[in-house]
Amino acid sequence: MKRRAEEMRKTAAVITISDKASRGERVDTSGPALCALLEADGWEIAARTLVPDDAARIRSELVRCSDESGVDLILTTGGTLIINLPGSERAARENFAAIRGVLDHAVEMLRSRGSADCAG
Repeated sequence: MKRRAEEMRKTAAVITISDKASRGERVDTSGPALCALLEADGWEIAARTLVPDDAARIRSELVRCSDESGVDLILTTGGTLIINLPGSERAARENFAAIRGVLDHAVEMLRSRGSADCAG
């Protein structure tokens, strides 16, 4: 019975990418909100981290969560738009359709042409 429960356990990591939050200038609310949503759906939060918008630190955290921790799902929130889609064509198309309408806005925010402080 214990083995079956372990096999069914879903683990997730939530990584907030934010210069301001990592410096203590802004409270991270999106990371905890995602954790709460995941937990409400039965996910176990194996890691929740906060890193600055620095490519090496982001890469290191993604590698740690995926390769070393072996979590089932990694969600990122914050300044770098990283979207990983499923490998099958049908699933990739379906998931892309779900985000397609917000991509222009997301890139605009990343490039700070819109309100660079929209979370404030």
